[in-house]
Amino acid sequence: MVHSRVNISEEFGKYVPRRVVIAREQSLYWPTVLSQAVLMRHTKSICINGFQNSGTNWLCQMTSQYFDIPIFEAWHRWTPSVLGSHVLHMHRFVVTAPMNERTIYAVRDGRDTMVSRFFKAAASPRQSYLRRQIKEQAGFELDASKIKDQLADFIEWDFNHAKRASVNWAIHVRKAHEIGYPIVKFEALKEDAVTVLTPVFERLSGQEVNKTKLAHVVAACSFENMRGDKDNFHKRKGVAGEWKALFDQRSRAAFAKYAQAELELTGYEEGDQWVNA
Repeated sequence: MVHSRVNISEEFGKYVPRRVVIAREQSLYWPTVLSQAVLMRHTKSICINGFQNSGTNWLCQMTSQYFDIPIFEAWHRWTPSVLGSHVLHMHRFVVTAPMNERTIYAVRDGRDTMVSRFFKAAASPRQSYLRRQIKEQAGFELDASKIKDQLADFIEWDFNHAKRASVNWAIHVRKAHEIGYPIVKFEALKEDAVTVLTPVFERLSGQEVNKTKLAHVVAACSFENMRGDKDNFHKRKGVAGEWKALFDQRSRAAFAKYAQAELELTGYEEGDQWVNA
């Protein structure tokens, strides 16, 4: 059996260290991704890419339910998948022609992304290693109740320290634009996901979208419904513009220093007037 609804990683985690569980998942995930990167035109798999905390989990769910294609979840599997069709959830770039053609890129205002990253790092039990890194490298203990005081320093740390193999928000969104992925904005999805996804899904399928089905999928995948599962730290609030209440002058200046050009590239700002607003 290659697939199980039992959380295999959770069961293994009762007996082995977390790093062993992660290594097992990676040994299933990456062979699948790399084979799909070559064979994706034949499997009809779809890749959802985006910077962390940009709504990629949500977009994976809607894509999976509309096309009736399962999300590849290594924690439910015993083996990789070479030829099966899957929705692949990615934050890193694997650039091949087949994958480029079948990738949707989710972008979110980087300032809201930063707020979500802060809260997730401070609260998630799976982010303890990140909290240790911040304490060692930036010299403070992350505290969700002190976000206004700590956010500027967190932004400085986030843009200047590599986290495993990841890159910062500015580099990520610029790379997506350079590759030419079809891009959907998180905020536009929140406002009218059916309208936003219709042309994207038609491009992937080559067929007219069933808007009734898509509307049902969007409703089923609402943040209110999705936050009911136990991985709800991935789906904290999904509020657009939350950053405005939490960014002080230092935070605004810090983010603009590293990502003003990318805020303009992605259409979130037309200039730097917001820094001193």
